[in-house]
Amino acid sequence: MRAVGCYIFGGGFSLGVRREMDVICHLEGDDGYGVASVRRNQPDIPIFFGPSRWPIAELRAIAPDFVYGNPPCAAWSPIGRVINYGSSEDQWRSDPRVDCVREVFGLLEALRPTTWAWESVPQAFTRGRTLVDELSRDATRLGYAVDYVLHNAMWLGAPQHRKRFFCVFSRFDVDWECEFSEPETVQSALARMPVGGDDEVPTSNVKPAYWRAVRQGEPLRLARERYEEKTGDREHRRQGFATKKAAWDRPSPAIVGPRIFHPGEPRLFSVAESLWLSGFPVDYRMTGGRHARVHEIARGVLPPVGHWLAKNVKRAIERGRPAPVGRRRVVDFFSPPGEMREVA
Repeated sequence: MRAVGCYIFGGGFSLGVRREMDVICHLEGDDGYGVASVRRNQPDIPIFFGPSRWPIAELRAIAPDFVYGNPPCAAWSPIGRVINYGSSEDQWRSDPRVDCVREVFGLLEALRPTTWAWESVPQAFTRGRTLVDELSRDATRLGYAVDYVLHNAMWLGAPQHRKRFFCVFSRFDVDWECEFSEPETVQSALARMPVGGDDEVPTSNVKPAYWRAVRQGEPLRLARERYEEKTGDREHRRQGFATKKAAWDRPSPAIVGPRIFHPGEPRLFSVAESLWLSGFPVDYRMTGGRHARVHEIARGVLPPVGHWLAKNVKRAIERGRPAPVGRRRVVDFFSPPGEMREVA
C-alpha cells in the first residue's frame, strides 16, 4: 500500500507508518522544519517543500491509499496557546498555522485516498471543534465516513503518557483494535535502552536542591513552596507548568520539549532517553542543538503510534468493508477498556 505524509517534521510518524506501507514522499512547508533529520535517518523518502510546489498531479496519478499529516498543533496546545498567545478559547481562529491543517485537508480533495488522517492535541477536537466539524462535513460530501480517535501513547507501545487526537476520514470501516497492554515504566524502558545513543543532556538552571524537593511524577511548580520554606531560596527561576519530574514506576510524562527531569538524577532526560521513551530507535539522530533535538522529537507523532494507526488502516483497506458515508464516531482510547460511540 502507498502512503503520503504531510508535515512529518523529524520523521517519527513515517517511521511507524513504514512498518505497514510504502511511503511515497513527504510534503512539507516552506521552512522545511525537521527535514534534515528525515534526510539523515530516512534518506530514501523524497521531500517536497511548499504547498505551491507539491507534485499533486503526479501523486494523483499514483493514487495513494493513505494520506497522513501532523501539521503544527500550537494553535490549540495549552503550552503554545497559554504561554505564547494568551488564554482565549478562540485564539486559534486567527493563528496562521491553522492554514496548515487546511493544506493537509486539500490533499483529501485533490488525491481522494482511501483513508486520510490528521493528528493533533486533544484540544483541537474540543476548542477547535468548529474546524473539525467543517472538515467532517466537507469529507462527507466527498464520500467518507468520519472517526475521531482519542488515544494515549502509553497504551500503544510507547512508555509515555501522551494523549493525542486523530481525525480520520475513510471509505472503509476501521475496526480500531487496541489491546491495552500494560504500559511500560520509565525504569523498565531505560533498563533495556541500548548504549551508543545521543547522550547529550539539555541544560537546565534548576538547582539540585530544588530537584530533590520534587516528588517523582510531580510538576516542579508544586514543590516550590516546600523548597522555599526549607531553603529560604526565592531567587530560583520559576519553572513552567509543563516541567515535571518523571517517576520510575510509571510511563514518562508527555515529552513536550526539554522539560522532563530524570527521576534519579538532577538533570533533564538526555536526547537519547527522550528518543527511547518516545519509541524511536536509540540510534535515530535528530539535528540541531541539544534543546532543538528534543523539541523536534516532541513535535512529531511517536513511531509506535504511527504504526498502530497504519496497522488499523491497512487492515480496513484489506478487508474492504465500505463505511457508511457521513457516519461519525468518537473512538475513545484514552484509557481501557475504550469506548466507541456515534455522534450526530
